[in-house]
Amino acid sequence: SFEIEFRMRHKDGHYVDILSRGHLVRDETGRPKRFTGTHVDISERKRFEEELRKISRAVEQSPSAVIITDAEAIIEYVNPKFTEITGYDPQDVIGETPRILKSGETPAAQYENLWKEISTGLEWRGVFHNRRKDGTLYWGEAVISPIKNADGTLTHFICVQKDISEQLE
Repeated sequence: SFEIEFRMRHKDGHYVDILSRGHLVRDETGRPKRFTGTHVDISERKRFEEELRKISRAVEQSPSAVIITDAEAIIEYVNPKFTEITGYDPQDVIGETPRILKSGETPAAQYENLWKEISTGLEWRGVFHNRRKDGTLYWGEAVISPIKNADGTLTHFICVQKDISEQLE
């Protein structure tokens, strides 16, 4: 049995990505006798995978910190810029909540307003005075958006944050 991907040129000139799965039947001497199996056009899947790779690279290389949490605000992902700004490595924060950045200088009412908005499916924009891993403070301008699945259920939140400390000084 085998599985192989390859490209074929269609008679009209465009290329088609093919997944071939099958079994090579051999004769009594071991020479190939016939092939049984299927060929499936996976061009759409390949385009989708490339789109995902592009989006993933964009998030990884973003000039802003990106934090993705589940619906209960448990951190599932942070990009390299997050680590650069905060000093926290992914293993320090995955499984935690963004409260790990809390400096105590952002009013509680701001957090209440934030949760009220994002939990009802709205986007929130604002500025936090956050604490890095080393204890120093920075100003983070953030946009927090809910992420919904195909049926409209809120499943995650994404926060995109820039360090604006220099601009404020």
